[in-house]
Amino acid sequence: MGGAPPPPAALSAGAEEFGKLTPQIARMRNDRAAVVRIVERLPKSERKLLPEIIPTVDALINRAAELGRTLQAMEGDVDTTALDRLDQRIAALGREVATPEQDRRLDLLQRQRQTLAQLVDRRAQVEAQFESCVLAVQNVRFDLLRLRSAGVAAVLEDLTSATQQARALSLDVEAAISAAGEIRAALGKDTGH
Repeated sequence: MGGAPPPPAALSAGAEEFGKLTPQIARMRNDRAAVVRIVERLPKSERKLLPEIIPTVDALINRAAELGRTLQAMEGDVDTTALDRLDQRIAALGREVATPEQDRRLDLLQRQRQTLAQLVDRRAQVEAQFESCVLAVQNVRFDLLRLRSAGVAAVLEDLTSATQQARALSLDVEAAISAAGEIRAALGKDTGH
């Protein structure tokens, strides 16, 4: 690959690490390879205008991998059907004659439901951030494909915009990774990532 940096280690991980997200990771692997090929084929003068493309793609891939690991670790732990079951138990307890013991159980169930609802919401946020990383890498690839046919001057503004958006996304993803750490802690998991 010439002078291109090696692919992020995240791209060498297998299905056991990413589970159902493995196809998206594979798509990112292909998109990165295409980005590297396109950048390497550019004349040196044009390549100098795009020095941040590959590092930006790699940063997005690394962030997506972290989010993917978190989502895989959460698989099965955050069960949306559990919310329905808790709602049913809360409703059933609410229909019974109130006693101090039932009030205590009802309070515990309501707190458990609130915590689970927050975890489900955070999982949805982490999933959205993961998908945004995948799409950002694809957008960089598509902008580079346009560059091949239209020339650097015609596409440079779009690529610069895509790179800036990818950087902004990286900041958002940092926040999502922090939230994912809180989720792991709440679930009692410490995956070491």
